[in-house]
Amino acid sequence: MPEEWVDELAVAGDPDEVAARIAALGAAGATSVVLSPVNAETALAELELVAGTVVGG
Repeated sequence: MPEEWVDELAVAGDPDEVAARIAALGAAGATSVVLSPVNAETALAELELVAGTVVGG
């Protein structure tokens, strides 16, 4: 995958960075964002963090 694609499509960082990135994707026309943590050992904790702090779950 070209590095430019990663820069354009990745959602990564602390909760504020993730929230800003999701907002930017929405502003660019995205109607949904799929979050797929890379590390299986921390995936649940990462998704719970996003749900609790980014999307207000």
